Amino acid sequence: MAKITEQDIVEFLEDKIEQLKKELRKTQIALETLKGIHEIDEVKLKKKERKIIKSTIAQADKKEKTSRKSAGKSTAKAKKTAPIQVSLEDKINTALTQGAAFREDIVKKILEQELNADAKKVDKAVANKLSALLKDKKIHAVKEGAKYKYNK
Repeated sequence: MAKITEQDIVEFLEDKIEQLKKELRKTQIALETLKGIHEIDEVKLKKKERKIIKSTIAQADKKEKTSRKSAGKSTAKAKKTAPIQVSLEDKINTALTQGAAFREDIVKKILEQELNADAKKVDKAVANKLSALLKDKKIHAVKEGAKYKYNK
């Protein structure tokens, strides 16, 4: 059996970082293209990357068309008005990327993004979700007085 040296591990991890950076770049470009920030032809990409992104967009459009047809709605109209749904867990994680926070602070950050949301409902939903995430050990919390300060 071959010995794995520390240098081998470092090289492997550096390669992995580069692979992940490339994948992240592709995903960011695809997201920006879907949001309409960039046209796919404006962005400098390799042919293979461009092909992957175009096929991803085509699949998303096809999925949207079939779901809109079954609902009896116009695809063009729905495409412009349909908001992107983000899970509460993702919203909480986004708030926690800015640093540790109390539940009230997390709720404020979420309410800044969702202007029409009912504050009491959001507070209750966040409290329940934080409890579940803490139980599943997806986040951590430190008790400060009577409150918990949550972090990733």
